[in-house]
Amino acid sequence: MPDADASAAWYQRHLGFQVITKGEAPDKVARAILLDGHGSLLEIVQHSSQAAHHGPAARRGISDPRNFQIGFHVRDIDVAYQAMTVSGAEVVYKLALAREMGLPSFTIRDHDGNLVQFLGK
Repeated sequence: MPDADASAAWYQRHLGFQVITKGEAPDKVARAILLDGHGSLLEIVQHSSQAAHHGPAARRGISDPRNFQIGFHVRDIDVAYQAMTVSGAEVVYKLALAREMGLPSFTIRDHDGNLVQFLGK
């Protein structure tokens, strides 16, 4: 099961996010960490094992709800790419023109296998 604290630490170390707040549902079914960075908010939610097996993702047929893709628009794609390679983040797709959008783009993988795409403006 993913660890919200480990995820928050990864996004702090590699993307420069800062923790704003942490909280837990009254029934202990989930806990969340809200982070802020570069004009974006990121919420990491860790569900209990029971919620993961019976919650919304399971009802939608998602067997492993961890693996999703998120994206960020960045002012300087070259600087962002350099920062990610220097940080040691796993680059999945190198910097190139995203044909479908006509924007420069690259993609990294976080420690839980989620894809994080960066798009230039």
